[in-house]
Amino acid sequence: MGGRDSEVDENTKTIVLEAATFDMYDIRRTSMELGLFSEAVTRFTKGQSPLQTLRILGYAISRLTELAPGSKVASAVVDDVHLPEATIKRDSIHPAITVSADFINKRLGTTLSEGEITSLLQNVECQVEINTNELSVTAPFWRTDLEIREDVVEEVGRLYGFENIKPVLLEGQVRAVTKNKDLESKSDVRHLLASAGANELLTYSFISKKLVEGANQSVDSAFEIANSISPELNYYRVSVLPSLLSKVQMNIKAGFDEFALFELGTYHIYGIYKEDEPELPAEFPSLALVYAARHPGSSAAYFKAKNLLVYLLDELNLVDVKFVPLSSVKDIADNLSELAKPFDINRSALVVSGDKQWGVVGEFSRDTLAKLKLPKYSAGFEVDSRLFLDSHRDEVYKQISRFPSVKQDITLKVAGESNYSAIYSYLVEQLSGLAAKTSSYSLTPTSIFSPEGSDGSRNYTFHLVIADDERTLKDQEVNELLDKLAALAKDKLGAVRV
Repeated sequence: MGGRDSEVDENTKTIVLEAATFDMYDIRRTSMELGLFSEAVTRFTKGQSPLQTLRILGYAISRLTELAPGSKVASAVVDDVHLPEATIKRDSIHPAITVSADFINKRLGTTLSEGEITSLLQNVECQVEINTNELSVTAPFWRTDLEIREDVVEEVGRLYGFENIKPVLLEGQVRAVTKNKDLESKSDVRHLLASAGANELLTYSFISKKLVEGANQSVDSAFEIANSISPELNYYRVSVLPSLLSKVQMNIKAGFDEFALFELGTYHIYGIYKEDEPELPAEFPSLALVYAARHPGSSAAYFKAKNLLVYLLDELNLVDVKFVPLSSVKDIADNLSELAKPFDINRSALVVSGDKQWGVVGEFSRDTLAKLKLPKYSAGFEVDSRLFLDSHRDEVYKQISRFPSVKQDITLKVAGESNYSAIYSYLVEQLSGLAAKTSSYSLTPTSIFSPEGSDGSRNYTFHLVIADDERTLKDQEVNELLDKLAALAKDKLGAVRV
C-alpha cells in the first residue's frame, strides 16, 4: 500500500499489520451517497464478523514468519474491539437461540429427531445443547446470520437438503373473516350511486388557495403544506366538494350536458385535532356529490341532488334522517362550518339524524357559481360517510299489493314563509293516520311554484301513489282522502288546496 516511499521491498525491516471490520450499514450508506463501489465495499457490506479480526491477524503473522524466517513480532497485539463483554465471552455475535424440534419440523414438513438436528448443526460448527425438548443453538464466531429461530429452521433445511423434503399441502384451521363494516358501507354507496348514473372521481387531498377561496371557504381553516409538490397543491382541503366543483367546467366544455360526480374522501380543519392523539389533526371521512346540467330541468336543481341522497338513504335502510333549512340553523358543527360555505343558505338544507348534524345538501351560492364557472343549474351535497354506518333498520319484507294502485296529485297554496320540509313532514305524518292500515303509499314532491304577481305565496305539488292489500281502491276514495288531508293542512298550516 502506498507509493515508492512506503512500499515493501528487499530493504523493509518493519511491517505494521491491521485487521479490521466496518459497519455494513455505514459502508453501504456512504458508498451510495458518493457513488463509490469497490471490492472492499462488496466485502464489508456482507457483514463480516468483528470476532474474526484477532484470528485473521494471528493467521497473517504466522504466514509472515513462515515466509520470512527469522522475523518476529516486535510489539504486543492491540485489539480495539467495540463489542459487549458478553459477546466476546461467548465468542458468538448473537445470543444462543432456543428452538424445539417440533418448531423446526412443522415449518419444514420433516420428522427429524433432536439428535439428527443436533448432528446437522454441529457439522457447521454450531454449539448445540439439548434442554427439556428444546435445543439451545450458539452460532460459531464467523456466522452473523443466525439470529432467530427461523434462521435455524432455514439452516437445518439447507443442511438436510431441500430435495429430501416431500412437498405436501399445508394444513390448518380457516376462520371466517369478519367483514370491515366501513369498507362494506363505502362499497354499497359506490355501487348505488353508480347505478343511479353518477360517476366516481378520485382527486388529490391537496388543493390550491384559489380553489379554497373559489368555494367561499377560508384559507385560515386549511393546513398549509410547507414542501408542496406544486403551487396548485399547497393546502389540505377543508371539504371534499371543492375538488369536484373544479371538475365541472371542464366536463361541460367537453360536451357533457348533464352529469353527476361523486367522491368518497377525507378532509381536515385547522384547529381540530384527534381526541386520543391531540398532536395529530382530526380526519373527517366524507361523501360529496355534485349534479350539473347545461340546461335547466323541470324542477329545482336542489331536488336533483336531494333525490340522489334520499335514494341512498332508502336503499341503505337509514331512518330518522331529516332535512332542516340551512337558513333556520343557528349553530352549525365545527367540522361543517367550512363545508357549508359553497352552498346558498336559502336553497340548502342541513342533513340531521337524531341530535347530530351530518352534512349539507342544496344549490350553490352565486359567488361559488361565478368563481368556479359552474352552470346555474347545479346542486350537490356533502355528508359525513359515517352516516351510512349508523341508524340502520332491519330489512322487512312486504309483499307488493295484488291490486292496482291509484295515483293522484295534490297542490297546496301556502304563505311564503312556510318551508317545504315542514309541509312535507306534516303531510306524511297525517297520512299515516288517515290511510287504512292495509294500504301502502308514497308521497313525493313534483314542483314548487311561485306565480308572478302573487303575494309571496307558493304552490307545492305532491304526487300520491296508494294501493290497498285487500281490495281495489276507487279514485273517489283517494280524492276524499286528499280532501281530508288538505283540510288538516289548512287548519295547521293555513294551506289552501288549488
